Amino acid sequence: MKKILFLFLIILLLPERSVAKLIIYPDSKIENYSSEVHGGVRATWDISQDKNGILYFANTYGLLIYDGSEWELVRTRGATVRSVKVTDKQNVLISYSGSFGELVKNEKRENSYKEISNIRRSTPYGITELSKNDEYLITTFRYINLFRDNKMERLELGRNKYERVNKIGDDIYISVRHEGLFLLKNKKIVLVKGTEYFKSIDQSIIKVFKEKEVIFLVTRGDGIFKLHNNKIKKIDIKNDFFNRSPVYCGEKLKNGNYAVGTINGLFVFD
Repeated sequence: MKKILFLFLIILLLPERSVAKLIIYPDSKIENYSSEVHGGVRATWDISQDKNGILYFANTYGLLIYDGSEWELVRTRGATVRSVKVTDKQNVLISYSGSFGELVKNEKRENSYKEISNIRRSTPYGITELSKNDEYLITTFRYINLFRDNKMERLELGRNKYERVNKIGDDIYISVRHEGLFLLKNKKIVLVKGTEYFKSIDQSIIKVFKEKEVIFLVTRGDGIFKLHNNKIKKIDIKNDFFNRSPVYCGEKLKNGNYAVGTINGLFVFD
């Protein structure tokens, strides 16, 4: 089920002309829900799922909720929701321009948005849970914000063009646009040796996967690389269609395969 749901997200993220070109993973079923059905618009920015299987979509019109049969749209003051995260405690966190909050029930038992903290002059596009103690990283293009003890702190990391944050185990990896991959330690970022290579080729890292001691790096427009013993090596993918397709996002599937969403559709690798 979760595998299918991820494929559905990729459809929502891609342009109309890309849908027909999708490479569908065997035995998967993909359903494309129109705006008329779910009440939002095509631009869906993020997805998360709770333990009961309910889906939450960050949408231009607000937060979309899908329980498997019905859709609900929770509007957020007319703002575009850019990220949503279901925490280990099953709280639904939401962020949009200038605001970070959660989904709550109002006095009418209806879903509504409650602000936890404002975010100065920023549009968040990523929420990373650090622990079960309500500690989160809120990512924007120019800043990484730490929410802890009900306070929002802007981390001064010496960079201003953040691409993605990936949490793998206890490690927090931050990709900086056209500079490489950095490891966050004690509110400072340290370059992961070998990834300075991406500055020389003017590429950004969109997704990070790790298998044992090998780190796999999915770039925006130059394919997939592996990092081992501080050495970078490009993986030879014999698919010209993929190699010329800019990457938007990626996810590891439950069966161990990797799905990568591009402007030209979804590709699944073993």
